[in-house]
Amino acid sequence: MSRLSTVPGVFNFADAMAQEKKGKRLVPNSLVSKVIAEGIQDSSPGSKVWTRTIIAFPAPGLAFGYEVCFTNRPYSFVLDTSQFSGEKKIALAFDDFSVHRDGRRVEFIPRSIDIITDFPQESGWCGSSKNGIPQHNSKYDLYLWRWACEMIVPVVRFPGSTGSFGQKDFFLNHRHSDRFGVLLSSDEIQKDQIVPIRLVQSV
Repeated sequence: MSRLSTVPGVFNFADAMAQEKKGKRLVPNSLVSKVIAEGIQDSSPGSKVWTRTIIAFPAPGLAFGYEVCFTNRPYSFVLDTSQFSGEKKIALAFDDFSVHRDGRRVEFIPRSIDIITDFPQESGWCGSSKNGIPQHNSKYDLYLWRWACEMIVPVVRFPGSTGSFGQKDFFLNHRHSDRFGVLLSSDEIQKDQIVPIRLVQSV
């Protein structure tokens, strides 16, 4: 895990992604969860950090339509959810994706998607899936912060110091234009130590 590295400064999400370079990528949520679980703090910034994991979900109690759209002016961030139209109480998570920009419309195109069942419909204590995504189960090891609206947003975490309360926070209530720290990891670490995301349901 020594191949984790921080980038000085704070960045909006687009600029955070721009910090990626050959052999180095923005950390996915699953790797941040591993850093927290194993108490590895030598390379972790003492602030909130962007992750490469994007999560999309409909408004509480509503089903997915043909797309999810979240506007952070002047841009609209979009995900095609037509294959999940009508599905309720799930979220879609992915960290391997490309981006297509058409004017002010920014569309995420995932190469694979993790379907999170029993996704919490409001902020509060909850359990987590195998990839460290909020899910209603008996663990109660995360505190989810989310808005009561349809969203597609990057996950923000706080690696912090070992045992700090903020490590349990899972932020889905930040705009793409907000500014946070950047933690990079090598491609090798991401391939070797991250739970693969596939188009299957998390349990």
